[in-house]
Amino acid sequence: MNKLLFVLVSLMIFTVGCRSQESKPPDDYRIKMGLDVKADIVVFFKKNVTWEEVLDFKKNVIGRADENGTGFESLPGMMSVVRVEIDGFEGVAINFKPTATDGERSFVQQRINDSPIVYKTYVNRVPSGITDLARHVPG
Repeated sequence: MNKLLFVLVSLMIFTVGCRSQESKPPDDYRIKMGLDVKADIVVFFKKNVTWEEVLDFKKNVIGRADENGTGFESLPGMMSVVRVEIDGFEGVAINFKPTATDGERSFVQQRINDSPIVYKTYVNRVPSGITDLARHVPG
């Protein structure tokens, strides 16, 4: 019985050791997100927008219908979208995949610029470092 237990424990240790030596695929990396992390695009919405308009923005401006019709997905090239709120302005911080093309980036930026609910956008900024939102509020 002790020999069987020894063999099983040895086999388990060997298996765990082998698994830890496996190479990870190149796209296996951690995505850092949050108010203190630099974002490729930070978008703030006008103060009077409804949650339905924000949802529509996420589904139809920075998103598109999922191919299998079960929901929606981010536009090509986008990696993450995080909700942010600064000085009472709700918005989103967007980061692109490292492999995103210039065309994918400009396509997303143009769609954001064309949205009627967008108040202000920032490029390559840390959201928590944005301090001038309240100063730009129209009279």
